[in-house]
Amino acid sequence: MTVKYVPKRTKKILHYIDRTPEVFRFCPHRLVANLYIGCEFMCKYCFAQAIKQNYFYEIQVRINAAERIEKELQRIRRIQPINLGSATDPYQPAEKKFEITRKVLELFDKKNIPCFIVTKSPLILRDLDLIKSLSRKHLITVQVTLPSMESNFHTFFEPNSPPPEKRLEIIRELSDEGIPIVVRIQPIIPFVNDRLEKLEELVDTIANAGARHIVAGFLRISLAVWDSILPILEKLEIIDKIKELYFISGRVDSAGYFIANNVYRYSVLKHLFSLSKKYKLTFGTCKEGFFEFHTSRCSGVICKGFYVVTVETFWRLLRVKGKLTLEDALRVIKQYGLSKKFVSTFVDLWKKEIYFENIPNVMKKDDYYIYVN
Repeated sequence: MTVKYVPKRTKKILHYIDRTPEVFRFCPHRLVANLYIGCEFMCKYCFAQAIKQNYFYEIQVRINAAERIEKELQRIRRIQPINLGSATDPYQPAEKKFEITRKVLELFDKKNIPCFIVTKSPLILRDLDLIKSLSRKHLITVQVTLPSMESNFHTFFEPNSPPPEKRLEIIRELSDEGIPIVVRIQPIIPFVNDRLEKLEELVDTIANAGARHIVAGFLRISLAVWDSILPILEKLEIIDKIKELYFISGRVDSAGYFIANNVYRYSVLKHLFSLSKKYKLTFGTCKEGFFEFHTSRCSGVICKGFYVVTVETFWRLLRVKGKLTLEDALRVIKQYGLSKKFVSTFVDLWKKEIYFENIPNVMKKDDYYIYVN
């Protein structure tokens, strides 16, 4: 099927990704601008493929993105680092033709707006001039998604994306220029790219290439993702193992995704945490809840900007205080000067006992929470 580009003028582009409790609880920065809707890289594990029909083959190009962002920024009092593409790669092939991402980076450089980019594409190197300028002002972090160096992983799960070797080129070149580089080992797919010896080879490789931080996270399975990966799992003859790990001994998170069981995830993340220390990298996880392994902000994003309170903030407070009431938590939130909407959502999740759901070592007792060893 041929990929079709649909240029479109958008009425609104900046938004906070607070639609699920998982993002609200875990993410310290949630301001997003998706410059394209749809993605040509066609990764089989992509959560965003459920957004619309023909997600991989009909790419909406938001041709007035920079113009809209400039106007919408005027209404935002404190700017969080803006994620240029939570659902799409901002350097997918369409960018070579339309240069939407470059125009937005030009705006950010001019207006001193913090941002971060998650990509698999060496096309990002085209914009090295802007990235260097933003980096000198501590206004950008680049994240490269590299879950495996194995060709089979790429062939099966990322069929239309740049190969791992090209992503290493991004890491090397940007790190040589002093740009903060984060590598996302994500998703980790059980029985596919979770072998401990292969993970060490991967960490060794990215450390030598110049990365400074690792974000790790496991495959999350929605109905759309399951339909997408099912033929691959059958071909690899691991479907029964995945069903056991996710649908029998696993759980469903508050966003509706199936998650592999805690014991398995903990063991792999502990290994990656140890490898990060060995290779002198900082480490974080994405919505996994094992904060004891975090040695820096979960995402590795360290540029200027406003960061909100998260469940990790309260987990660390609980470790010190041992007990946390709603009144205690609201006093902390007040120090951040967060909106009434944020406070209302927080209180709602607290009262529904969702806020600390599945966070290790945290237990509800009466009307407060305690930390248990």
